[in-house]
Amino acid sequence: MAGMDVLANISLETVITTIQFTMDRIDDWNNVVPEGKALRKECDSYKEIIVDLVDKPELPISNELNNVYGTIKSTNILIARFLKEDERTDRSALGKAGWKIQRAYLAYSYREHFKATTKTLKASKEEILKGLEFAKAMATPTAYNFKSKMVNEQCFKFWKEVCGQELHAPDWSQFTKEYQRKFDEQWSATHEERVRRVACSGEENHLSIAGYISLTKKCGFPLNYEYLPQLMDTHTTVSAQTRMNVARMINELIIYYSSKKMRDLLVAIFTWYKGCNRHDKEAWQGRANEWAETIKANRGKPAKELDERGRLAEQVDMARRTYSFFFQRYMVVFKIGQLSKEMFAEVDFPGKARMHEFKNHVGPLDKANFLVVMNNPEAKWESKRPKVYKFLEEFLADKPKEINAPPTPAPTPEEKVIPKEDEIPADAEKQPLPTFGLRDTLLNGLEIASKNPMINGAFTTLAE
Repeated sequence: MAGMDVLANISLETVITTIQFTMDRIDDWNNVVPEGKALRKECDSYKEIIVDLVDKPELPISNELNNVYGTIKSTNILIARFLKEDERTDRSALGKAGWKIQRAYLAYSYREHFKATTKTLKASKEEILKGLEFAKAMATPTAYNFKSKMVNEQCFKFWKEVCGQELHAPDWSQFTKEYQRKFDEQWSATHEERVRRVACSGEENHLSIAGYISLTKKCGFPLNYEYLPQLMDTHTTVSAQTRMNVARMINELIIYYSSKKMRDLLVAIFTWYKGCNRHDKEAWQGRANEWAETIKANRGKPAKELDERGRLAEQVDMARRTYSFFFQRYMVVFKIGQLSKEMFAEVDFPGKARMHEFKNHVGPLDKANFLVVMNNPEAKWESKRPKVYKFLEEFLADKPKEINAPPTPAPTPEEKVIPKEDEIPADAEKQPLPTFGLRDTLLNGLEIASKNPMINGAFTTLAE
């Protein structure tokens, strides 16, 4: 096959070169042989067709090319002989006069040859055009060409039932009605819109076979609606203002985490655990309990009366609260929707290492605070433990529930909930912590996230 391709290419290129040779010289015949103009025009037309066939050697046009090549070659021989004689400069005066007579005679005698050549080119051109039309028809893709990309046989059969061998559904509404009828379902307008935004491009209601394949690869067939994104998660519903707000919140989290203040607070925690074997869970928790006992002992004492250990314990308490609030804010922003998840993934922040660091260092301190400082029974710890820990554990296990949970419809304006003052930790204003502009941003453009049940309790902290 490869050898045939090479021969076909050589044949095409040879014919093109030969035709060009004729076209370059036929102008010299225009005034003597009127048929020269017709031949040049036909050569030009023929060349325009076959010049694009060089990269299509599989077309069955070898016989046509051979016939044309032979005809054009003989014409070129006649032209070359004529021009050679015409360009001679060694003739005598008598010879020149004789040549003028002979030249006119030869030119006239070639007219029939030129007519025959033109006729051959026209016939060959028609045959090649027929071949191209046939090849085009054979090359036109149908739904069958995409069968291997369908998720299963049932998926392909349904497309054929509705669209036949076409690559586009006749009408989006007809397609959805047929699906609902076949599987005895009834879609709401919101549900249909969620399906449409995955299957169709942009705001259009035009379904192509590519969109159908994309939808079924995401949701399977029959469709599993659990994998459809919420309307608030689709890019088309995210305004530029919302994107800017989410980006600003993430940027402020990154900036604050990299600040000197945050570093100093983290150093206090690391200093407290210094010398303790973090692989010994009992010893590690025991060290956290020592911190809680020190905090209890500090109660009622003026700051100037605290010893070095007492001052370090107070710094650790401030670091515990700050680090806890930081990850709770991260959880809230992360759960806003798909947009925030993608943005966090782009910057790879805060990263699993920092999440492990928070769980391993602040987790025991929070537990010690609940049991020792607040004097609660250990049996209540699991139910009262801040939700941020469960969120991080699921994230670190690569199984965050909020990603795979069945989506809920976006709330109506009447259902939107704005966080109340009593939902914010009572001691939040007493701590010198940054607000990140989070609450203002949520009120301005992201209130829709507050209705999401995954965000309920996101601001929960250890009450004191």
